[in-house]
Amino acid sequence: MAPFRDFGAIGPDDIDMLERLFKEELEARKLTRESWEASDIAERLIELYLGGIRDAAALRAILGLR
Repeated sequence: MAPFRDFGAIGPDDIDMLERLFKEELEARKLTRESWEASDIAERLIELYLGGIRDAAALRAILGLR
């Protein structure tokens, strides 16, 4: 059986990374999870990940994350 990544699905380690990046940015911007800005950040992180960008540093750079 092929790993999740081969099917474009998000595996557990990658979910952890995306969640960590998301939480770091919310804290840096003093946003709540319920804010529309938080929703935009989460949506963009997922879009970029599914588009093939899997590196945390690259995701931060593209999004302008702190």
